[in-house]
Amino acid sequence: MTLLEEFPMQLELLDDFAVPSVVIPARSKLVSLKPIGVGTTKCEALISYLTRVAGKHVVKPAHLVRDILIPMTGIRLDTSGFSFNKTYSRTINSYTSYAAIFSKVLEQLTLQKNLLNLTFTAWKDILDPKGSALLREHVAFCPQCLDAFEQSEEGIYYPLIWFLRSATICTTHHAPLEQRCPRCDKHQLFVAQHSSLGYCTHCGGWLGTSSFRDTTAKVPHISHHDKFTTTALEEMIAAGPTISSKATQQHFVDRLESYCNAVNNGNMKRFEIRLGFNRNVICNWADMRSKPRIDLFLELCFRLQASPLEFLGRDIPKDIADQIDNYQLVQKSKRVKRSDAEMAGIKNSLIASLESDAAPTQKSVAELLGVNRRFLNHNFPELARAISDKHKRVSASRVNAKRDARIAKAKGIVQEMLTALKPISRRKMWAELENNGLSFADPVIRHAIQDVLEEHHKKAEAQA
Repeated sequence: MTLLEEFPMQLELLDDFAVPSVVIPARSKLVSLKPIGVGTTKCEALISYLTRVAGKHVVKPAHLVRDILIPMTGIRLDTSGFSFNKTYSRTINSYTSYAAIFSKVLEQLTLQKNLLNLTFTAWKDILDPKGSALLREHVAFCPQCLDAFEQSEEGIYYPLIWFLRSATICTTHHAPLEQRCPRCDKHQLFVAQHSSLGYCTHCGGWLGTSSFRDTTAKVPHISHHDKFTTTALEEMIAAGPTISSKATQQHFVDRLESYCNAVNNGNMKRFEIRLGFNRNVICNWADMRSKPRIDLFLELCFRLQASPLEFLGRDIPKDIADQIDNYQLVQKSKRVKRSDAEMAGIKNSLIASLESDAAPTQKSVAELLGVNRRFLNHNFPELARAISDKHKRVSASRVNAKRDARIAKAKGIVQEMLTALKPISRRKMWAELENNGLSFADPVIRHAIQDVLEEHHKKAEAQA
């Protein structure tokens, strides 16, 4: 007897039983963090997102860029040093090629979509293709915002607005943005050696309000122009995900012509003169021979009394010709030809500066002589280079001296705690260092303390 004849009912039931198919979702290679504040004025910057992803993997952001992201991009680096982090990393937040490249790579690794919204790419078609005047040379931050972010559910992050050059204030707290650490007085790196946002990329100190003295006593004057510019940039960032239909060069030109018709009856040359722009600046925009830099675009909107979004979309007031002031043209400075005696005097001053004990910067020497750095490098290239090299050498020696002093101080504090023969913990050491103006987050201090502890343990083992 066959199995089918012996158990017919059971086999029929097995035939009817359908095994459910299991759909396994795609797995990301990196933690799939959700960007913060997309579509708002405080939208997160792509560099901030990159740093947070590195923090989830407990790796340095600089190493994540160098070892994981860069090999996937095809970007060629200077083999003598990792120049990308120092020179080009800030353009990740721009609308140039690196913004598109890094957003695409991070999308592949995290499986997050539309990471281009964390950059300024939405306005790419209107603005100068080089991204001139868009980004800061150094990261800015608002200490009060950092305090608020620390208490929030999302945690600490850096908004895109902090990376834009024309944004000079925090519109939330009505205070200027800071650029230097209150402890070490250094600018912040774009891609840091640690993933702790809100902490100095050099000394590791907290950048919130508790690190700044007399914060409440500061009542700075904020001009209407600064407030308009920063607010306009925030509106542009918030509108990024939905502005694609209007943020085109053709639409910009059409709106420019509409304003010109309303103000000066279609005469573009008179229009740019009335707004105080130099010759053919606006005319070249209207003829599509060039695109405006972000600072000039904002200045155009300011003088037309319209935000960028209003410029691109609102109905032009009928009385706009009466509302706009007549601005003065910016006069270009004329080149002054200096006599042989003046050139000889400048040369002697440069030589005296080199022979003195002081080591001023090239910029300060140029200002003292009433010229600029370009003048010095063009007319006295060897002396200018020597002044710059001397300043670098002296600055490096000062930095090393300060570092050695910090190391000696930290070692002395820990050794004193160890000789007291009391149980000490990492928290106690951290608190004692903070009381003496040091930070355990500083890698130099951390390595010095590790050396002291290792030496102490070796002595203890030898005595045992």
